[in-house]
Amino acid sequence: MVRHIAAAGLALLAVLIGLCVLATALGAMLASPGARPASPGNCELIGVQRVMLHTEIVLPADAFDPDSPVRALFPEANGYAIGWGDRRAYPGALTVGQAVTALVWPTPSVLHVHALDHPPLEGRQGVTVAVSRQGLEALVREIEAAFVPGEAGRPIHAGRGKRGPRSVFAQARPSYHLLRTCNVWTGARLRAAGAPVGAPAVHLLPWTLTGELNVRAQAGCPGRS
Repeated sequence: MVRHIAAAGLALLAVLIGLCVLATALGAMLASPGARPASPGNCELIGVQRVMLHTEIVLPADAFDPDSPVRALFPEANGYAIGWGDRRAYPGALTVGQAVTALVWPTPSVLHVHALDHPPLEGRQGVTVAVSRQGLEALVREIEAAFVPGEAGRPIHAGRGKRGPRSVFAQARPSYHLLRTCNVWTGARLRAAGAPVGAPAVHLLPWTLTGELNVRAQAGCPGRS
């Protein structure tokens, strides 16, 4: 009896998730497509990479102003790999309880910032995406706005990062929930930059997001050899 009730509950949850994703996807498809795409003479390269169940946006350091919250964390870095997720689940090993809690109701979020000491788009596994300068600026604004500002506007540390001393978690906004998971957040940021990700809400898993970019995104700047 208990098994039947549990199975019915999981089935109902799956249906609700599907309906919510469909509704959000339809809304996203009607939304603004974001910044203009890259064109000859107006092009910047960014990266998107998978790390377990998360995706990260890879940007050169000079995309950020010196007083940016990203630069404040690691001023001497050559680039940054930036991800977003649930404050409890992202830093550690994901448990079933944490996953359910994060999806069922809104929970606090964090940004993970990994400082790169090498040129950020060299020797990297992932997808390279061409965006316009306006797209890169929109992407940077979106990422910076996700930090919860602390004293003097600096990021508020939320724990050690997942890749040693050159990475850190910082308190973030908005909240994490069923309709705004880690890869959906990444997809929405990329859409604002003009990257062809389709409807961000469908990217519950990292493979759909990077797969979409592999098929549809420009991997190099138009007009460059």
